[in-house]
Amino acid sequence: MSGDFDLVAAADGAFEAAMTEAGFKREDQIGYLLRGFYHPAHPGFGFEPVSGRLIDGKADVKRLRKVLMSGDAGIVLPSFEDMIADRLGQHTAASPTDDSRLLQARCLFRLAKT
Repeated sequence: MSGDFDLVAAADGAFEAAMTEAGFKREDQIGYLLRGFYHPAHPGFGFEPVSGRLIDGKADVKRLRKVLMSGDAGIVLPSFEDMIADRLGQHTAASPTDDSRLLQARCLFRLAKT
């Protein structure tokens, strides 16, 4: 697993302000893309804002789901099918010896069945 989360945010400035306010730092670690963020308590996990439309515009926005974390606060995720399709698409573009995205798709499939 890559250990990073790709995020689509409507307003980059507001996103950066929210991340900073929540204690995240701008990525400065060696070996990481410098456009993302990490939390000092969990430096192995990055949060990277991505440009463009969700899953290159191929995600079905009618099927987005908000997962509540605390009260009304939560995160919005694409459907399992869209996430699986994205991982399989990335798998076909990866090196033939890199099966990490296929393993991610399989994990998502197992989660979707629960």
